[in-house]
Amino acid sequence: MKLVLTPAQSRAVALGILLILIGLLYLAVGQPLLGRYRMYQEAIDGALDHLAHYRGMIAARPALEARLAQLRQKQGATPDYLHDATPALAAAELQEHVKRMIEEAGGKLVSTQSLPIQEEGRFLRITVKVQMSGDVDVARKVFYGLESGTPRLFLTELYMRGRARVRRVRGRDPVNEGELDVRFDLYGYIHRGDA
Repeated sequence: MKLVLTPAQSRAVALGILLILIGLLYLAVGQPLLGRYRMYQEAIDGALDHLAHYRGMIAARPALEARLAQLRQKQGATPDYLHDATPALAAAELQEHVKRMIEEAGGKLVSTQSLPIQEEGRFLRITVKVQMSGDVDVARKVFYGLESGTPRLFLTELYMRGRARVRRVRGRDPVNEGELDVRFDLYGYIHRGDA
């Protein structure tokens, strides 16, 4: 049995086959090409975004360098660090500072001794061992003055021992005078700049 198509039907079948071939050709060639085009376009858009970001960073560089220079200058001049540039002078400054604080509080400085310098990154730690005497009120004033003032100083290795004395005055009750032997390590820092 032979299938005979009318001219209108054969044109419709030919047109259908042509559309199927065009669809298969699109799926085989066109769609992968369009997908690759989209992928490349997204990569280009991402690269343009990065480029705009980097251009913004380059434009901001002079302002950031100026700010960094200001911060470095301020950091070198900050009152938080010991002022002298050499460790020996800084240790002497620290000893003089603690002596002044003890005397202002009404205590007595017995001795000070410089301890070895310690490197801590961009800083040098300057430490002195201090021995003083005075009552509890003197110790409180000294500790508060050292830790709350400038330059920033830190107390460690605190040792306190009491020595009780009784003072007798005629016609009055005996008065207990408590004197403390106080020992501690006191340290501060020198900023070494760009070392």
